[in-house]
Amino acid sequence: MSEELLQTTPAWLGRYAYYRLGSMTINQLKKAKIINKFSKSLSDKKPDGLIVLPGGIVKAVIEYKTPHELSARNKIEAVVKQELEVARFLCKLLIVTDGNKTFWINALNGEEIHRNNQKIEMVFDASRIINRQITIEEQINLENLIDQADYSLTETSSSIVEPEILDPTALAKEVWQKIWINTGKEPEKCLYNVVEIFVFKFLSDIGVLNYTNNFNSVYQIKENIGNEAALTRYADVCRKAVKDEMFQKGDDGTTILNGTIFVNEKGSANISQADLFAGALESFQKYDEKNGSFKYVTKEFKTRLYETFLRQSAGVKNLGQYFTPRNVVQAMVKMSCASSLKRGARICDPFCGVGGFILETILLNENIFQEFEPRNGLIAPQITLVGYDKGTDEKDDERTIILAKANMLIYFSDLLSKYHTREHLNSFSKNAFNSVFHLIKTNLGTFGKINDEKYDLILTNPPLCNE
Repeated sequence: MSEELLQTTPAWLGRYAYYRLGSMTINQLKKAKIINKFSKSLSDKKPDGLIVLPGGIVKAVIEYKTPHELSARNKIEAVVKQELEVARFLCKLLIVTDGNKTFWINALNGEEIHRNNQKIEMVFDASRIINRQITIEEQINLENLIDQADYSLTETSSSIVEPEILDPTALAKEVWQKIWINTGKEPEKCLYNVVEIFVFKFLSDIGVLNYTNNFNSVYQIKENIGNEAALTRYADVCRKAVKDEMFQKGDDGTTILNGTIFVNEKGSANISQADLFAGALESFQKYDEKNGSFKYVTKEFKTRLYETFLRQSAGVKNLGQYFTPRNVVQAMVKMSCASSLKRGARICDPFCGVGGFILETILLNENIFQEFEPRNGLIAPQITLVGYDKGTDEKDDERTIILAKANMLIYFSDLLSKYHTREHLNSFSKNAFNSVFHLIKTNLGTFGKINDEKYDLILTNPPLCNE
């Protein structure tokens, strides 16, 4: 392997790794596991750059040219024709650039790609990526374009369209079943760990977790070093960054992560489950390769997950937890006065479960959603929303509030992708997740909150049990 290849390290574009290459051949790149494809006829070809998902899944080939080489239409067409074979073999997208102007090419047919009948004008500047000079907005736009190109391009169409909203319930069932079969733990505990890995992947895909502590870095360690090293990295670095630094626990002791299979009670890696952890990563990665980024996950996914795995649970029935269909929740929110509430108003769901009424109230009412837009680095909503759920001193009774907080991540994905400095995340944690959702560890639950302040609107579905 060449010294140049050994020194090649990627620059991260959200969930993608960008490699600026030089004299490395397809053959060398395959041996180094940077790509996962090989063709004997193309083994000596040398792409200038690649954008890759961990596991060697190439999403774009980049070719760097001088301004002179791209100065006329016939020259551009000649360049595209020359580079198309390698690009078509590896992926769907060919990017030809001189750093000032860029041509985005459908590698399947050689046509320039377009959106709404307009050619893509975005400039791909490798030096700014390597030197980390691109803004968060530029990175998001570039990552979105790559996502959409991979989703949209075919041999007969070079038009960019928005990806469909994903519903990875089937993936969740697959991973849940792996965990359940391998551990024999209760369905609830298995679900915690499915949700935990999902949150990890989701935060990685929307750019909250950077290249040092995101899903891709752990997956690369799994591929290149081993399963135990990957789980140790996750437990010691990534998980602690999410739980202890970005989204700290509330006064009730709950946070957005609560898995206890891949880590022990102290948060250290449970090495005996390293292979199971690696298998879960593999399932999520394969789903991504086939369907695209988790940033496009439907907002109802978490609630559907909860219903699927816990609805028949004896623990759920004993707690009187029942599920309101999402279309009913939305209809009730739309019929309420929430859209006309002014600053200073207070809204409550005293039996919030996984947060449906509260979250739909935020999403469906611009006057409320905009209260969670950061101002001067802080989230300070002037309309108060509170969701309570009943629990006991048993740790397992934290599950609904934990899922409600994790659910809120999806509803705020657009905000979190734009605002994710440490200051922003701590403010989201304190003034959104933890100030909105609260676990009450008494038998009376919210019936014991007789001294709570008055509310302008109560939206809820009280738990009634006929048994």
